[in-house]
Amino acid sequence: MERTEEMNKYHEYKGAWKISKKYSEDLLKNVNKEYLQDFIEILYSQYVAELKMKGLKYSRNNKYIQVWDTMRNTSLNKKNKIETIKGSVRLLHQTSVQNYLK
Repeated sequence: MERTEEMNKYHEYKGAWKISKKYSEDLLKNVNKEYLQDFIEILYSQYVAELKMKGLKYSRNNKYIQVWDTMRNTSLNKKNKIETIKGSVRLLHQTSVQNYLK
């Protein structure tokens, strides 16, 4: 039974990162647009909604949520310059791809 549980956890993990990769790709395509901060909010909401819809764990303890929260908080911080926000989007995408391919 333990092997089955471990496989289920692995598939959940991969599924969550696959979804993260999908939405981070959309963000990356729009990283130079004027409406980047609005787009971040929209895609963040869609990402969380898809995780929940597919029954994947949504917890602040999950790394795939933490990277999105960090990127989102960076975009919401008015002190940050747009280049810092763009960098956080690129880092989110890189992290998503790397963890999906692990």
